[in-house]
Formats: sequence, structure tokens, C-alpha cells
Amino acid sequence: FLEKPMALNSQECQDIIVATEKNHVALMIGHSQRYFPTNIKVHELLQTNYFGKPLVIRSSQMGAGLELKSLAENHWALDERLGGSGTTLGYGIHNIDKVLWWINEDPDFICGTFRKDFKRDKEFGSFINFTTQSGIDVSTMFQGDFNGQLFDYQRDCAELICERGHIECQSYRQVRICPVNGEWSTIL
Repeated sequence: FLEKPMALNSQECQDIIVATEKNHVALMIGHSQRYFPTNIKVHELLQTNYFGKPLVIRSSQMGAGLELKSLAENHWALDERLGGSGTTLGYGIHNIDKVLWWINEDPDFICGTFRKDFKRDKEFGSFINFTTQSGIDVSTMFQGDFNGQLFDYQRDCAELICERGHIECQSYRQVRICPVNGEWSTIL
């Protein structure tokens, strides 16, 4: 896997590509969320079309791993050249990739807001909303802390409201489903 950032400029990216091709080495991005059993299960459910097309997806990620305020000043995630500017580019991008992988569509319209710690000039939370080309409404929220209070757990959950039911995924715990007018059941 190639972790972000791939490189600091496009020439370095090209150099990596050339080196992997020359040495017959696979080059792939480490989209970690795609390998969680719960996220794989949601992907499989959507592929079967049992619940129909997703209409609305709400995804949130907060907690452990996102506490950028606790990182040393020289940590890579706080270096804009290496980690972007904080929570969203450093960690939230994995959550967005997961949702796009689930639905196999690109965004058509994107908007968002960010929460910034002006003392350290870093972003610690965001809301990003987008609509896909087929009209799926997606809202994502990333939160590293609340007013300086760090979490001792990680919460990563998504709710998918589909034409014929609901899917709830807690990436680190379980997947629950509920057909229209049915009962919730845990399937993983």
C-alpha cells in the first residue's frame, strides 16, 4: 500500500510510478476502510440491490485517531505539505472513499464547512455534503474532539436510507438492516 501523501509534487508521483513499472511492483493506494468486514458487507448488500438504490447516506467519524490537538507539533499530520491541514484530509478522506466505493458513483455537487483551531492553524472537524450524479444525497461529519476534550474510543457509523429499507453500519462493530416496515436485525 502507498499511504498518503503519495509525494510532495507531481514529479515525485511520476517518479514513483516509473519506478514501480520498471520493477514490476504493484502500486496501490491503502483505502483502509474498504477492508473492514462491516464495510465489505454493506458493499455486498448494495451490490445485490435487495434494498434498492440508496437515497440518503449519513456518515460520521469521530474519536480515536482524530485527536490532532494531542499530536506533537512536528507530527506529519500537522504538516500541510504531508497531511493536508487536519482531520478531513488526514482521516476523513477514508470515510468519503468508503461511501463512494459503496455506491460506485462520483459526486456531482459538493459543499462543506470546517472547524479550525486558529491557535495552531489546523482544522479539527468538518461537514461535507455532496450529491451524486444519480441524485444520492450524502452528508459526512468528521470530528477530532469537542472543545479540546479527546475521545477514548472511535465511532465510525453510517446510515443508508434506501428505496426498500435501511442499512446501519458501525465500521468497528456491526451491520444492521431493516427492510421497509420490518424489524431491525444485526447481520454482522
